[in-house]
Amino acid sequence: MAKTGAVLGWLDSNFIFTAGALFCWGLVLSHNLVDYACTSVTMIFYTGNQKTEHMAVAAILVSLQEGLTFISAILLARIKDVHKGRFYAIFLSTSSYIAGLTLFWSYAKRDPKDKSLHIPQYLLASLLLAVGKGGTDPLLKSFLSDQLIQNDNRSSPNEEEEKRLLVCKIIWWQSGRYGGAVVAIFAFLGAKWYRVLAVTLIIMGSFLSVFICGFFCYRRRDQNDNSNWVELTHISQSNHEQQLLNANTCQVKNKNMKYLLILTCIGYSTILGTGNTFFETQGDLMDDLKINNKKVRFSLFIVIKTFISHITILAFWLCGAKRQKVMLTRIGAGMICAVITCIIAWKVELERQQPNAHLSMLWMCPQFVLLGLVEGLAQSGLEKLFENESLRNLWGNSKEVVSCLGNFLNIPCILIFRSWFKNFGKDHSHLDRYYIMLAVLSSLFLCIYVGVAIAYAKRTPENVEENRGTIAENGC
Repeated sequence: MAKTGAVLGWLDSNFIFTAGALFCWGLVLSHNLVDYACTSVTMIFYTGNQKTEHMAVAAILVSLQEGLTFISAILLARIKDVHKGRFYAIFLSTSSYIAGLTLFWSYAKRDPKDKSLHIPQYLLASLLLAVGKGGTDPLLKSFLSDQLIQNDNRSSPNEEEEKRLLVCKIIWWQSGRYGGAVVAIFAFLGAKWYRVLAVTLIIMGSFLSVFICGFFCYRRRDQNDNSNWVELTHISQSNHEQQLLNANTCQVKNKNMKYLLILTCIGYSTILGTGNTFFETQGDLMDDLKINNKKVRFSLFIVIKTFISHITILAFWLCGAKRQKVMLTRIGAGMICAVITCIIAWKVELERQQPNAHLSMLWMCPQFVLLGLVEGLAQSGLEKLFENESLRNLWGNSKEVVSCLGNFLNIPCILIFRSWFKNFGKDHSHLDRYYIMLAVLSSLFLCIYVGVAIAYAKRTPENVEENRGTIAENGC
């Protein structure tokens, strides 16, 4: 009871509540609800109702959608520092989300016996969903952050205020994220696709209306506002200028090496893209996981992956592990997890293809736990390695660039080995071969990465990396 009282006392004196944050939080929850309930399991929607003969085409559509999502995130991040531009961009991206869901809902209402794949309609829906999902992180996250800033002057907040703001941002953002995840898992037990889409449409439309109603409550921030509390560095102006000069000089010398280092990370993002396609179909064909005789949606495994990723990121943040060598090792460990993921997926697929095999969907847990480690180690490690560099300004976030290229790389891989996915079933598919191919490909990228990372570490002194400054984790 004493601990509970202490926590409640801290929240009462330190938690930041504003009307603008509340209006924005509802939209955060609805975006995450739609993501976990619908867009993250689009592959199952495409291949449902025994349409597994279209699995290769469906995987290409999903890979294209994911790649376009990251492109959308990069482009939308360019306007995140302009208040009115961000508000209207959030409105347009959410409206795009709603339009894409409407197309899916209209298709889900069709005759269940219709096994055709309406590619033009799906392409349009994929584009709309990509724009909608791409606006969640760069736009909504930064917009919500601004609503928590109560100091209207232009001076930077002190260290205590920064920590308080950071904790409050984590609470607001992650409560919306996991609130949407819980609803996506337990509110749609045994529900058909058209009901899921109809409910999520109503919820997102309602919260968008609430978001618009809060227009006059939102905090305005222009480009000259220096109170962006995401920055947690306290360096004197003269030292800061010298550090930037040293970092930029080193960066000019090693720019090509950085590009090469980023390209070697495509291997792990290809595996993450496979997790959104063939892993989902593989699990959907296993025996259902049920609660009270109601089927649990595959969204559960997406949430598990996200949770493992956040725990990994949080562990590194709490340890303060931000040195260059730690980040490079972290990325390498994530790439090793990607290879192991493919090997486990291969073994599970071999078991699934056995005559009279009845595997529970729980067999997919190891694969998605490892995918969460890949995200938390490699993907987040790459983002932190280049956090403060002009490479981010040139290409957008390095994480988005690698994820985009990895998803697009999946498309030629699927086309080359398309014959392995015909008549997907226990006796006709060769998904096991595809997983082995991905394991070999990822191993090759890993070997190249090790060589490039060693060369990069030698060319970029540790003290130069530290002088670039640090930025706090944005709510994991």
